[in-house]
Amino acid sequence: MAYSQVDPVEAAKNIQLYFDQDGRYATEGFVSHGTAGHVYRIKTTTEAKTRRRIVKIPFGTDDDAAVPSRRNFLTEEAGLKALQAAMHVVNKLDTPDDPLGKPVPGGATSIVKGWVYMEWLENGTLEQFIRRAMGRSAPLPNRLIWRLLLCRKGSLPQWTVLLEVDMPSHQDSYCSVMFGHFPSDNLLEHELTPILKMIDLGGMERRSTPTSFAWDAAVQRLLEFLSQEIEPLLFAGRNPDFLLKYDPSLDLDLYRLIDPSMGSGEAEPMSLQYMEEVAADVILTRTAVWYRDNMPRSSLDETDEAVLRIIQELVLEPSKPKDTVADVMQALIEGIESLTI
Repeated sequence: MAYSQVDPVEAAKNIQLYFDQDGRYATEGFVSHGTAGHVYRIKTTTEAKTRRRIVKIPFGTDDDAAVPSRRNFLTEEAGLKALQAAMHVVNKLDTPDDPLGKPVPGGATSIVKGWVYMEWLENGTLEQFIRRAMGRSAPLPNRLIWRLLLCRKGSLPQWTVLLEVDMPSHQDSYCSVMFGHFPSDNLLEHELTPILKMIDLGGMERRSTPTSFAWDAAVQRLLEFLSQEIEPLLFAGRNPDFLLKYDPSLDLDLYRLIDPSMGSGEAEPMSLQYMEEVAADVILTRTAVWYRDNMPRSSLDETDEAVLRIIQELVLEPSKPKDTVADVMQALIEGIESLTI
């Protein structure tokens, strides 16, 4: 029977048979599934400190005549290897003497080859964060959004491998980005907010960009994509009937960077380097005191303590919101279309 036809709970029990005979790991259960396979969380059982990881297993079995999902996994594994030095991409984990590679006597269902072990990112997806933020009654601090903007830029693998003639491409979504831990990397963007990492590279491929114009166009598409992801955070906790550019609590430089058309009505081309330089400079120089002195009409608390409280509320110890991202985006579209100057 193909894994795509197996109940995830039963599949988890079958996978546990492989780990039981090894003794080093235990299956904690099914996490999710996509178009190509299932994801399960496992933990170590022989170390003093419990360590968790996930294993992604393609649909199907080795008895299948053809397993298209295996090609997707091979692409993902190649992408993970190529991007292992990238801070904002999930780490592929090696598993010496891999339990899933050993035969299990007694009728365990065979597992299709091509599985991948990765680090477990414990703090939820960017999608979940956006939903929770949209449920708040107050706007997010500007200093928090600046940090997420810079970190999200780093989590796009297209921007960590910049080649002159080849443009890595990935059909991304909010769910493909997750919050990890607070890394000890001394980067300002991670002092108050956990790191964001890409977790799904299965759709990654290289596309030819034979001219500088083609490269520039591809970069602009990525910048637009990033802006579309982060822009909902500007509306979180704000009156949808109030134009953002008139909100005294919103840093207009942040607004202009996310929506370059603000003001002129026509977007100006932007470079990756410019976005990074601006965001990094702001994070370094615009402290809570800066916002107090330069935006006196704002009622937002921009202190480190306020940012960390919101991260605790929305990332580390979140409640479950009711709305989906699709609901939120549709509400935003309807609200924006109804605005008049």
